[in-house]
Amino acid sequence: MPDEDVSDDVLAHADLAGYPYAMDIADYDTLKLTNDCFDQIDIQDQQDVLQDLAQKRFAFLMRANDIDYVLEHLSDFSLQM
Repeated sequence: MPDEDVSDDVLAHADLAGYPYAMDIADYDTLKLTNDCFDQIDIQDQQDVLQDLAQKRFAFLMRANDIDYVLEHLSDFSLQM
């Protein structure tokens, strides 16, 4: 008998008989993709792009943090226009 905590709606739509299945476990390297062959230039380009994106993300997070700080401490800043 299923647990009483399970709602009647779920039990009404559940097939309690189950289904048989099988699976194989393989290493990640087993499946070779068409773009697995990178030369040193491609790898360096990918690393450069990732580094550039990391710097942009860091700058964005710093700016967002600065804006949050200013909004939380408006009395510490004098706005002159």
